[in-house]
Amino acid sequence: MSKGKKKHTPARNIPVSKADVERAKKLAADEGVKLAMVIFLSVLLDKEGYDKERLQQVWKHIEDRSQAITDGYVSVNDLYKVLRDEYEVVLWL
Repeated sequence: MSKGKKKHTPARNIPVSKADVERAKKLAADEGVKLAMVIFLSVLLDKEGYDKERLQQVWKHIEDRSQAITDGYVSVNDLYKVLRDEYEVVLWL
């Protein structure tokens, strides 16, 4: 290598820590959930005629169900199976 020239690491070889990967995964998951909720809630408003009060009531139920999952009272997989088997709503899980 000639004098004064620095060796550059190609972008594809830049090391990434496990923490960086985990942060990126969490950010992507959070963005996915946010996108899904925006779509879901806007459909209730625009297509199902929900008003502010009903939409806020649905949001409260979503928060309660999320807490029940976090607390271990119900699993996402169980909820998925009910939606699929009883209501024929197939999600991408």
